Amino acid sequence: MYTALSLAWLVPFIKSQILNLKSPIYAVVLFGTTAYGALLEILQHYCTRTRSGDLLDLLADFLGALLGVSIIALIKWLNNSMTK
Repeated sequence: MYTALSLAWLVPFIKSQILNLKSPIYAVVLFGTTAYGALLEILQHYCTRTRSGDLLDLLADFLGALLGVSIIALIKWLNNSMTK
């Protein structure tokens, strides 16, 4: 799900010139997606009786977000390679 979330945040920028391979947008999306996952883990731990927060779940969230960011970066890199 976090792969899809990070993809959803980045896809609108895919044809934009502001999203290049050195763009800080990748880091912002990765941080934002991971922070969202951390917030949900905290809320599960403190606000529910049937769920608990788990660091391994947060790691899975981060890896999913990283996969999504990596997919977009790869697409941009391939696109730049083919147009040159």
